[in-house]
Amino acid sequence: MESIYVSSTLMWDADLEILFQMADFYEVGGIEFWAQHIMTKQYDPAKIKALSQHYGLAVLIHSVSWDLNFASINTGIREASIREIIGSIELAEKTGAAEVTVHPPRLTIPGDEEECVERARDGVKRLYDVAEEKGISLSLEIMENIPKEIFTTPEKVQCLDCGLKSIKYTLDVAHCDDAYVLEMYLQAKGISKIHISNRQGKKLHTPLARGDYDFSILMQKLLKKNVPLVVEGFERGSDYSIFQENLNYIKGIV
Repeated sequence: MESIYVSSTLMWDADLEILFQMADFYEVGGIEFWAQHIMTKQYDPAKIKALSQHYGLAVLIHSVSWDLNFASINTGIREASIREIIGSIELAEKTGAAEVTVHPPRLTIPGDEEECVERARDGVKRLYDVAEEKGISLSLEIMENIPKEIFTTPEKVQCLDCGLKSIKYTLDVAHCDDAYVLEMYLQAKGISKIHISNRQGKKLHTPLARGDYDFSILMQKLLKKNVPLVVEGFERGSDYSIFQENLNYIKGIV
């Protein structure tokens, strides 16, 4: 289970100690903390670092992304988004995380694709410079094929690297339209990790055993990539039922 990681959002309301204890109990390799989760719950970054060292668990940071767009046609929104993501990079430094996942920006209005890409490239370069200075790796996520998302294939996301070859990419299984598309995307170079969850048609990030993908077959292909496989999802409360369902399912198929 060393290559299996979990997203912190599967235990949105958990105390930090409980979150780490659950990850340790299931013998996963690490936790990807959403920066917004840390901020909303006011988790102490120093405590995250200490607990990760105590339990021997790796830490990754998923940058803030909700309500942000660093290629927005609106300069104020663009600059605010950059500042917020830089805050996530700083969180990575404080928690001892080696990598930050960043969602590429979105299109604001139709017909603005070329300018949007240029603004996105400028933003990526600025974020890369900050991350490089702090020794943090930047991983751009390949997004789902929905309106206004334009960085939805490995090729489209890779066009943002501006020749910065140390930039990596995050593949999300639920963002792939079908198994054929996923198979193609798995061949892309520079993938640093894979977000794993299922999908039911257009409903994304369902539990692994419930959806269009057969993870009992797919998991072996994913494991061969030799990168962290981060179980994604969201659950409030203290049952942690989706967390446990996913991890028990994985234990039964690997």
